[in-house]
Amino acid sequence: MKNICIDIGNTKTKIGIFENSNLLETIILDVLNVENIENIIVENQIEYSIISNVNESEEPLLQMLQTKTKLLPFNHLTKLPFQNNYLTASTLGLDRIALIAAAVHLNNHSNILVISLGTCVTFEFLNRKKEYLGGAISPGLDMRLQAMNYFTAKLPLLSFNEPTDFNGNSTESCMQSGAFFGILAEIKSRIELYESKFGETEIILSGGNCFLFEKHLKKALFAHPYLTLFGLNKILTYNV
Repeated sequence: MKNICIDIGNTKTKIGIFENSNLLETIILDVLNVENIENIIVENQIEYSIISNVNESEEPLLQMLQTKTKLLPFNHLTKLPFQNNYLTASTLGLDRIALIAAAVHLNNHSNILVISLGTCVTFEFLNRKKEYLGGAISPGLDMRLQAMNYFTAKLPLLSFNEPTDFNGNSTESCMQSGAFFGILAEIKSRIELYESKFGETEIILSGGNCFLFEKHLKKALFAHPYLTLFGLNKILTYNV
């Protein structure tokens, strides 16, 4: 069983080629190109497909997937390998659903907090009964730096560079420190909050910036920048 899992994010499109539960290849596209994806499907003899899209539907892509593969419709009504207790299930991002599905695959017996570090920082909590209870969303690194520039008169627009010290000694290093160590403190504090309420909790990191923070967290059980793809494949195989 060969599957293609497509995660269309805010900045990039991530593609995973799976054979059953094994990830064979990861492809990152800066620009979504339906013809390129069709070639990938033909070359890899893909049978099944699933797509997560944080933006509006890509109708040409959906039509191609329906023609070339057996496309699993993915929405808040799709059968999931966990109990979704989110109060507004129809508004829950498909990428967030996929992260929880991946967490179930990685660990079936513990409380799990999945922290995704990308455009936004998202926290997803799954208890040991495999009940998804929600989480939190806050701005990511680039969003914080862009906001400081946009909402002030004099702060510059910066690209992120990892700070060498928590104490900045220039405007740029203060902004970099505020963005990075602010998120790090938020992560540590939220882990403490979940453990004080629910007990021992496993921590799983994902997203493009996950490795920047992993080295600062003693509790990180697992880190993978493309965890969403594993979750999409889990949902696909669970339904098929």
